[in-house]
Amino acid sequence: MPPELLTPDTATPAAPSKRTQVAEQLRQAMLSGTLLPGTRLIEREICALTQASRPLVREAILQLEMEGFVYSTPNRGSVVATLTAEEAANIYQVRGVLEGLAARNFIVLASAAERAALREAMDLLRARIEAADVPGQLAAINLFYDRLLAGCGNATLAETLRLMHGRISRLRATSIKSPGRIHQSHQEMLAIVAAIEANDEEAAWRACVRHMEITASVALKVISRMQPQAASGARR
Repeated sequence: MPPELLTPDTATPAAPSKRTQVAEQLRQAMLSGTLLPGTRLIEREICALTQASRPLVREAILQLEMEGFVYSTPNRGSVVATLTAEEAANIYQVRGVLEGLAARNFIVLASAAERAALREAMDLLRARIEAADVPGQLAAINLFYDRLLAGCGNATLAETLRLMHGRISRLRATSIKSPGRIHQSHQEMLAIVAAIEANDEEAAWRACVRHMEITASVALKVISRMQPQAASGARR
């Protein structure tokens, strides 16, 4: 929205709704490992923890189900989603192709300001790596992809990728801690930005696909380590 169209009511973003807050609390619990894959979500316990009504909790769980964090079963109700190695491999393969398309679109459609914002996200990631700030690294990576998708000019593509990011976000939070992975990932993402800044659509495509191929190989190792945890969570 142009600055001249802002009003006192629209200049400041509205506070997140209670449903959004509950969904974010649950999402963060899943990403941190407090809620393990296979864990059943009990509405009355969530109501007590969040001080939210049962209808709001149900709406929050439905939102997380749409994002791929949760699934429903006839006998157990809502359960934290378990991502198999095959599902993860499939998601990373598709994600690489779609992000390659997003990068191509970005080259053609992004404004100078959007290009600068993408580079700023990479500078922020470098700073967070130097500070050994893992939560900051994750936030910077998310910011990078938010800015890439914001400039790709395709709302359907952006929404599809955001849902994919949601499904594998816990893997990212775990795999980023693998020895040397964040430095390697930073170099792979720099290759994407370099190709974008050179307006080389083919190189940007290849860099995105390559980044996901390497990321997938690391993530599959993470899944193999997480399987015992998931089995323990499923017994709850």
